This record gives sequence, C-alpha cells and structure tokens, in this order.
Amino acid sequence: MLESYCIDCHDAESQKGGVDLAALKNLPDARAAMRLWWRAKDQVESGQMPPPKKDQPAAEQKQQLLAWIADNEAFLRSGRVEDPGEHRLRRLNRTEYATALQDLLGVPKAVTKDFFAEEGAGGEGFDNVGDTLFIPPVMAEQYLAAAEAALTDVFSKPELKARLLAVPPDDSRPPAEAFRLTLRPLLRLAFRRTASDETLARYQRVAESRLARGGSWEDAVRVAVKAILCAPDFLLLSEENQDAPFWRVTGPELATRLSLFLWSSLPDAALLDEAEAGRLSDPAGLDASVRRMLADPRAIALAENFAGQWLQFEKVLTTADPDRNRYKIKHDLLPEFYKEAVRFSDHILRGDGTLLDFLHSDYAFLNETLANHYGIPNITGPELRQVKLENGIRGGSLGLGAVLTATALPRRSSPVLRGKWILEQLLGSPPPAPPPNVGTISEDDQKITHPTIRKELESHLRRDDCRACHARMDPLGFSLENFDPVGRWRDTLNDQPLDVSARLPDGRTFSGPAELKKILLTEQDRYGRNLAVKLLSYALGRSIEAFDMPTIAKLESCLKQNQFKAEPLLLEITRSLPFTHRRLKPLPIPAE
Repeated sequence: MLESYCIDCHDAESQKGGVDLAALKNLPDARAAMRLWWRAKDQVESGQMPPPKKDQPAAEQKQQLLAWIADNEAFLRSGRVEDPGEHRLRRLNRTEYATALQDLLGVPKAVTKDFFAEEGAGGEGFDNVGDTLFIPPVMAEQYLAAAEAALTDVFSKPELKARLLAVPPDDSRPPAEAFRLTLRPLLRLAFRRTASDETLARYQRVAESRLARGGSWEDAVRVAVKAILCAPDFLLLSEENQDAPFWRVTGPELATRLSLFLWSSLPDAALLDEAEAGRLSDPAGLDASVRRMLADPRAIALAENFAGQWLQFEKVLTTADPDRNRYKIKHDLLPEFYKEAVRFSDHILRGDGTLLDFLHSDYAFLNETLANHYGIPNITGPELRQVKLENGIRGGSLGLGAVLTATALPRRSSPVLRGKWILEQLLGSPPPAPPPNVGTISEDDQKITHPTIRKELESHLRRDDCRACHARMDPLGFSLENFDPVGRWRDTLNDQPLDVSARLPDGRTFSGPAELKKILLTEQDRYGRNLAVKLLSYALGRSIEAFDMPTIAKLESCLKQNQFKAEPLLLEITRSLPFTHRRLKPLPIPAE
C-alpha cells in the first residue's frame, strides 16, 4: 500500500511534510517510527492522506494499514522493549539559569534579560531539550555578564551580601578557613553534589589569589563566586557513564532531574541530603520528596514553564500584539491574561483541579480587570480569586484570554490558528504543513472581501489539497468565533451575525464554545495520550520515541485510574524507567 499510494510523495528525495517512508522498509525501523504512524493514522482516517486528487486505496487496504499501526503500538506498549533512552549533556536553559541564580543568591531573574531567546524548538516544543541547547561562543560573554550583574546586585543589598558572606574571617578564623566555610555550601548547591576537597581547594585558591593581590575579603569571595557561576559544573548538566546497557542514575543526578522538572532550578540542601543518603532510591522516599517539592512555592514553575509552553499562553507576553487602539485595551491587560493562565494551570497541576479542566471547567480565576474585560459582573479588587461560572462559555483553557489572544492575529481572529491549536496542543494530532502557494486572506477583519471571516475562508479554501486538512481544523475554530482577538465575547462581526455552528468530518455537529468543550471531553483517550507525551518529554528534556511507549502506556493508565488528577501522574513520571535510568547506546527494537 505504501509503495502504491505514498512513496512518490514521501521518499528520500521528495519528503513532503518532512516524511520519508522509504527509509522504513525494514520492520525494526518501521516499528521505531511510532510517532509518524500516529500522524499517518489521523490523516488516513480523516481522508487527508492520500490527498483527494491522488489515487485512493480501497477501504480494505486502509483498514489493513490502520490494523498494522494498532498492532505495532500494542507491541511497543507491551514492555518487551526496555530502553530508558538517551539523556544528553546539555546546559541550563535561560529560565533554569535565572532561577538557579535567584535560588543561590536571591537576585532577580532579570539578570538574564539579554540572553538569547529559546523558542522551544525541540522535543514537543519545550525549551529544555538537549538537542537544541548548544553553547554559541557569544554565550560565554553572556554568562560572564550575568554573573557580574548578579554579584553587583548581591553586594549592593546588605541582606543579600550578609547571606553570601555568612562566615567572615575574624581573629579566631583566618581567611583561608573562612573561604572554605563560605564556599563549601555554595559549591554543593551550584554543582548539585557535595564538592570534593580538590574542587573546594581550586576555588579557594582563586579567592586567595585575589586577596594576595591586595583585594579585600569581599572582593576575594566575589571573584571566586563568579568563577563558580561560570564553571562547567554549574552550567552543564553532566551525568556519570557506566559500562552497562543502562543503569540507575546516582542520587544527586536524580535530585537534579527532579528539581529541573518540578522547579526549573537546582536541588535545595534538603533534597541533596535525601539524595546523598540514598533515600531517593527507595520508592517511598522518592514519593515523599516529590510531594514536598510540589508543595513548595517553587513548583509554580510547572505552571509557568510546562503549561506555559504546552498551551502556548506564554506568547501573550512575547509575540502576541493585538491592536490596542481598535480593541481599546490597556497596557496591563496582557500581563493579567498571563497571571490568570498561570494561576489556573497551577490550580490544576498542584491544587484541587483535574487535568480534564484544561478541556472544560466550571470556574476561572479572575480579578476586577479580567472580569470587566470578559463582561462578568460583581468582581472587585486586583487579587485573583476562583470564580464559579454560570455557563460553559468561559471555562477551561479555551476560555483563557492568553490562549485566545495568542491564537489570533493583531486585527482579526483566526479560526485556522485556533483549530490548529486544539488539534496540536490538546489532542496531539497536528495537521500537515500547508501546500506551497496556497495564498492568504487579509489579516484585518475590516478589509476582508466577505462580511465574516468564516465566509472568507469558505470561499478561499476550495482547493482540493486544502479541503481535507481544513475540514478538521476550521470547524473547531469556527465554534470559537464569538471570542474576538483579545478574548471578549461578541455576537456579530462587521454588523453581520456570527455563524458558530460546526460539523466534523465524522459527522458530529456542535455550535459555540460550550458545545465544543463537550466534544473535546469525548476525546479523553487522545487527550490523555497527548498529555502523557507532553509531560514526559518536558520531564526528560528530549523527544518521545518508540521505546518510551511502555512508559506512555503506564501514564495513560495512571490518568484513567486516578480521574485525571495531576499528582499521581507526576509521581508516576518520577518513578519511571526513563526518568530514573540512563544509557549511552540505543538498544535495538526487535522485529518480533
């Protein structure tokens, strides 16, 4: 079937959509391409592939391919393939570096404001993927500048300076001893393990050298700390290698994985104590540490960095640029959108919510500014608080102003972007890239040819090679057209009533955001798989591969057995083979 209907567009030369099926003629290679087969399944079932103008396989042939994909997934999920995957050497990303400096020294995260932006190009779209975290030469200058800025801030604030210089020299304690007592705890936290005497002596000599050249005690400590903050042991996340197919990582290495996952930062002294005492190798001890970390305020990082990138609401602070004059919005609205999305996500990930609330919830977190913008009465004051919603319109991630603004254009809403966001971010079923020369419609809803965006799109998308993909995306987006580009409710556009009715390729019909959310709640299996893939990828800092399927299967089961509560899922990830183990060389996937 592949030879007859697919290879001409997806061979080594054409690779349309970045897909080379000709490379998968050997069964082990084909088995390993599970992520590709998920896409193929969605596109064959929806009629996107083969494209409508191409020769079409018979229904029996389609079923044969779909059955093979299902059988292959079952084979991989069975657990016969045991491989923790590769954990590559990488650097701290910008967020982790800034948070680490904040936790180590008490300085604000703004010291990294001039760092290169990391756009989440790797893995499932996250910025902590090792494949993308290379170190260009200019970053050495950025690290030096950030360390200097951090230390300038420390030494300008008495409370921060006193924290760093907690053990000054005196008559009974000479500078050489005071250096050791000052640097040892900092080295332990910065390098994520107890420093050896040799390592401590190296940085002590840096300080003593500065002192010998006439520098003050403070100058000497400052130059030694700067050296620590620019050291590979601080910047790079390296782990020990062993001569084995795969092995369990050391306690301090596991502590580092935990702290980066849950806090986007370094382990604290309590976690390192647990790690070095061997208690993280005990399931009960590991679970206890994870629960302590989730209860810590630093775990807000899950909402900011995992949910912010998964749901892409962080874009409301970076790339979203709505026309402020047209929509009469104040300059503080977009930061309020972001705070709302973080609070909502944190409630789900660490509070009383369920992960299904991202699809639909009967509550939101609002303050007076947000409530006035959304048209919700009787909310006063600047503080965010949980508000019970009276209808199904505003709840869930699709009611967040940050999401609705990030999936719109500056001067019009975009059913295509919003539909694509639902398919890709919530359901894990991204549509293929558009064909070349597809054309565009105006990015200003006051300059479109037809009265509404829907009519404009329906007229524009008559090409056969566009229709199949847009038949999946556009209905989802049309049902959200009541939300304008900044998330406010509207019933008309250009004085024309909005048509928010929709029909999916499988025949299901719905109208408006409330009914869309009910449709999404029927897709819990697909949503659960996508959520497991996204969260595991973020936790591991790499893409999810075929050998991860047994872990994905456990995570999916965990979701169903625990009513989609977040804590059991987070615990299951931290206990998993890929999170607790490491290997160097790929292990073969058997053909049978």
